[in-house]
Amino acid sequence: MIPDSLPRMWNEACESGQKRGEVHEIGSLPYLEILDAFQTVLLRNPSKLGRLCFLIDGLDEFRGNQSELVQFIRKLANVGGKWIKIIISSRPSSSVIFEKEFEGSAGLRLDRLNFPDIEAYVSGTIHGALETSHQSIQDRPQELSSIIHDTAQRSSGIFLWAVLACRSLLDGLKDFDWMSDLRRRADLLPRHLEGIFEHMLAQVGERHKVEGAWLLRACCTFFTKMPSLRSGNRLYVLGLASVCNYLEHEWNRAPLIEQLHDRGEPLVASDLNMKSQLCRNFKLRLKRSCGGLLQTARGRSGYCLCDDNGKLRSSTHANEHPADDIVLPMHRAIFDFILANEMGHWGEATTALSIYTLVMSRQLLYLGQCTELSAAFFWDGLQLAGRADTE
Repeated sequence: MIPDSLPRMWNEACESGQKRGEVHEIGSLPYLEILDAFQTVLLRNPSKLGRLCFLIDGLDEFRGNQSELVQFIRKLANVGGKWIKIIISSRPSSSVIFEKEFEGSAGLRLDRLNFPDIEAYVSGTIHGALETSHQSIQDRPQELSSIIHDTAQRSSGIFLWAVLACRSLLDGLKDFDWMSDLRRRADLLPRHLEGIFEHMLAQVGERHKVEGAWLLRACCTFFTKMPSLRSGNRLYVLGLASVCNYLEHEWNRAPLIEQLHDRGEPLVASDLNMKSQLCRNFKLRLKRSCGGLLQTARGRSGYCLCDDNGKLRSSTHANEHPADDIVLPMHRAIFDFILANEMGHWGEATTALSIYTLVMSRQLLYLGQCTELSAAFFWDGLQLAGRADTE
């Protein structure tokens, strides 16, 4: 089906597949090519394909010609007849064209459906954090209920927004805010996720913003811009902590590549206490520098990096030592925010990740086992270094 419907893309994929060891990224498809592909497949005989359902998410994020998109969706539905159903999603009132064209179609307002659950979450979170020391707030239940209701309503049905808003209100409770302070906190919360992210980063101290931007950029590069890495898709705290320790936080002094000429080899943590201290310090810096946008979680890999006896132990459960922790985004929407704001030079992030993979390779070699994974990290380091040169 693909060779017939997308011949150009198929030919590019075949040509790149013949060149071993090279990663070839196929560009995005033009609108007309996508339309032709659907028509080629569906016009043959929709009934032979069986019943299909297409899910098209985020119409409000579309940056092209909206009228053409509407025509494409309607044409797709008409060609398929009873054999095709189309479900589209968009933020309410994001476009006059979308609202007018689809107002007669069956629809659901997810923000209204989610509201009771979000209000229950906000209420449970706030009431669960109240202590006897918050007696002045507990004595005014109607005002507190009003804040909870308004916060849930402003979420527009987005659970992530509600989670982040609750964090701000919980900070107020920790600071023993008065009821009027909580109300101001709730009223000042931005209405969109991007505004929430900016609000969280605004809490980062001025001295730590450059380091935070570097870490956010490196993680965004790792999870969104990297092709499939042979060493896997886990970003280990131990590796990032070693890189940060190696660079000694000289984020502002010179371009990264210039710093490398003046340094020796990266640190390899050789004993359990060194690994523990290195990782715990890094996790604290991560919270301080990134405003909570990046977080750590227990690693569930097949290998344990915390053994200081030169033995690599297999593990199928969450490891308890911080050396086995991994770094994750609080939500993948953060990456769209970082990419849209062009936070710094991406080449330096790729350079830092090449150091990270080489550090991980040496760390595994020190443990004495798992030479295949160590070799995979080493290979990724060479590939990333070459990519950084081109950037």
